[in-house]
Amino acid sequence: MPPDREVFRQQYVSTTSYWGGHSGAGSDAFHTTPYRAFVDSFMRLNGVRSVVDIGCGDWQFSRLMNFDGIEYLGLDVVPTLVTANRERFGGPGLRFADMPATLEGVPGGDLLLMKDVLQHLPDATIMEFAAKILPRFRWALLTNSHEKLDTPRNVDVPVGGFRCLDLAAAPYGLRGAHVLEFASPLWERIRTFLVTR
Repeated sequence: MPPDREVFRQQYVSTTSYWGGHSGAGSDAFHTTPYRAFVDSFMRLNGVRSVVDIGCGDWQFSRLMNFDGIEYLGLDVVPTLVTANRERFGGPGLRFADMPATLEGVPGGDLLLMKDVLQHLPDATIMEFAAKILPRFRWALLTNSHEKLDTPRNVDVPVGGFRCLDLAAAPYGLRGAHVLEFASPLWERIRTFLVTR
């Protein structure tokens, strides 16, 4: 397994890891209630027919979302998660696959979802995603921590590190709009940034 993927695999194999052996507190059903309601509404109002979810994790909260009538593809860099998701949640319209080795292998669609993913990736990777992935989607909902105690924002981190993000600000400067903000938990503010093509 490539070193960058191994960083994330380690979070899931140990219950003593920072994430506790699962997708972490930010994926808890209670803490994601506003996010789930927003995305479900967004998909219905906009007639979304296909979704690609990069960094789908263990589907801790996504299992509670309504993907009826939508072709969903969940991608993750941790193969054991992909296998478990296929066995537990896979079915008509719900597919799970390993994240392709290169971004060119990521299929396009109506809606891209990336929740709590970019905040763990280096700046260069974020810029590569922006250039190669975002143009393939009509809409992208990019959700990340915006404020968390004294955590710095918009600083570079290694793969698997953490910082808060404002994707509209330097060095990213993505064009879009913040469309949702919620607490998860009380000491952390999460923002969803919408990019449209």
